[in-house]
Amino acid sequence: MITLTDVQGQVFTWVSAGSCGFKGARKGTPFAGKQVVEVFLKKSNDYFSRCNQIKIYVSGIGPGRENALRGFDKMGQKLTLIREVTKIPHNGCRPPKKRRL
Repeated sequence: MITLTDVQGQVFTWVSAGSCGFKGARKGTPFAGKQVVEVFLKKSNDYFSRCNQIKIYVSGIGPGRENALRGFDKMGQKLTLIREVTKIPHNGCRPPKKRRL
């Protein structure tokens, strides 16, 4: 999912793999990631002309992630930052009790 927001966090436009027509397990493929970026760039082209710098925050893991990042190379000089914001569990939830038979 790709969302275009301003500095305050107000959403201008968004695109997801589901909105591009992918269903089920195909939403996480590299091809779907590339298609989502292409649709996003077409949909938000007029917003990019008004801004002077673009920052990308990447969250989550998956096979489509790398192709999606490569698709943003078309933006050129306005792209100033790519930052990883995936949350890392530190010990996580308590595991369930052992099964007794």
